[in-house]
Amino acid sequence: MVLIKFFMTTSAVGAGYDYSTSTFSNDGRVFQVEYAMKATEKSGTAIGIKCVDGVVVACVNFQISPLVVPYSQSRILTAAKSIGLVSAGLLADGRHLASHCKETAADYKKNYHEDIPVRVLAERLSIYLQQFTQFGAYRPFGVSTIIAGYDDKPQLYSTDPAATLYGYNGVAIGKEKAQARTDIEMLPLDKLTCEQAVKEAAKILYGLRHEDEKAFELEFGWVRTTDKIFGRVPDELRDQAIEEAKKWLEEKDE
Repeated sequence: MVLIKFFMTTSAVGAGYDYSTSTFSNDGRVFQVEYAMKATEKSGTAIGIKCVDGVVVACVNFQISPLVVPYSQSRILTAAKSIGLVSAGLLADGRHLASHCKETAADYKKNYHEDIPVRVLAERLSIYLQQFTQFGAYRPFGVSTIIAGYDDKPQLYSTDPAATLYGYNGVAIGKEKAQARTDIEMLPLDKLTCEQAVKEAAKILYGLRHEDEKAFELEFGWVRTTDKIFGRVPDELRDQAIEEAKKWLEEKDE
């Protein structure tokens, strides 16, 4: 009788459905994937903006300690020659996905003797993520990712722990992603250059800051039509964008 009563109680509240990614709840939910989605909101906001001359990505890194070397824990990583990746969620998971993308790009280059298209890499990353949502021995990756690159034109994609993949003109992931997406929608994306996008991204990320949050640093990456190589935004432009964003925020608060 005790066992029967316990089973009835746990069944009523849905307990037990979150033990494995291979188990659906009565209403069709996979709780482990939903928990992984929550993990993506624990890190700072990351955004991607497609411009007329390339793609810009930016993110907020919270400083966990004053002893940590600035910009030593990068969330913006190179996935291929002309493709970059920024993650929101568990830092180690994001690094693993970047490493997987590098291996995928290298295999494609070896087999087809050309650089992997951005969409192909994004789709293969999505397939890889999906494998970790259907086997009980696996856990989903606790990151959402933005894939930015250039082949025949600027490309921007984003995927999440559920392996959902979409192409975007502008996207935000992580903490405060809803507000960031609203701010991106207000930008003239059909006229925006990469340098302008860096400054606008700094304003968006500074505008999301709350007083109770820790000190943070902004990180930027881009790929442009001029060289088609993904890399970090020059320090001079990064510092200029940050100073303009601080001044803009002060004027806004007055």
